[in-house]
Amino acid sequence: AKIMTIHGSKGLEFEYVILLDKLTRKNSDKSALIYHYNDQLYIDKILYRIKGRENFDQAYKRIMDVRKVSELKDRKNILYVALTRAVEGLIVLRKPKDSIFDEIHMEPMSVGGLRQSQTMDSALVPELVEGKVTISNYGTQEVLSADEEEEKDYEAILFGTALHYTLEMLGTFDAKSLSLAMLSLKNRYGLQLTDPSVEQIEVRIKNLIDHKEFQQLLDGAKITKEQSLSFEGELKQIDLLLEYEEHCLVIDYKSSKKYALKHQKQVRYYTKAIESITQKKTKGMIVYILEDDISIEDVK
Repeated sequence: AKIMTIHGSKGLEFEYVILLDKLTRKNSDKSALIYHYNDQLYIDKILYRIKGRENFDQAYKRIMDVRKVSELKDRKNILYVALTRAVEGLIVLRKPKDSIFDEIHMEPMSVGGLRQSQTMDSALVPELVEGKVTISNYGTQEVLSADEEEEKDYEAILFGTALHYTLEMLGTFDAKSLSLAMLSLKNRYGLQLTDPSVEQIEVRIKNLIDHKEFQQLLDGAKITKEQSLSFEGELKQIDLLLEYEEHCLVIDYKSSKKYALKHQKQVRYYTKAIESITQKKTKGMIVYILEDDISIEDVK
């Protein structure tokens, strides 16, 4: 048997084809920037992807509608190639739900029958000769390492998002600013968060404000919160950027030490970006704002 991708088999024909459904859902485009090409295939617009933007930006809506039509056309072209490679027989293994064949409304059916291959008299079958067996190598399946697994605890995600929002709303790192920031938190997330979660956010940020080592880091620095940056084709946002005369310090807030390796990798990227942009020596730190502790860790 030969295993081929759809694009690898384009233009070829095979006596019999077994076509498998896609086992996973199609990957959604999560890129922050959308590139729109003109008829000459040059980029004429670069748009920032924002959820719900199509509801108030008609130009953005038109571009997204065109992209959806184009993506549907591409998917149908792939199915056309896959379904037209067989000469004698085609077997399609289709999932009952969320199938790639749903878009062409394919239903279970059977036309014709399989032709039985000619059987050989066992007496005429030659004896097997021992020899070297060649096994085709189709590669290994990519498996996400533990630090790459996506966080699925949506309550924890909401808590972390609300905590970051409250930190962003702080005018300065003091008790008065915290009081005002908590009002902003309740206005935005009051219906989503439980009362204990709101209280926990206030306690954690108060502990951060009272943390002596953290306050020392702020001393003499130009403070920038939620600093956006574009680096190596990616759009990122830094929780806290402290800029001194001779160097910079990138700080990333986290509400849990889960996925610590992923956090460190993220901060290293931020550090590399800021050092490249500012041409100043840059360090990275992760500030873990935990339930009963503030932990500040250097990222090497």
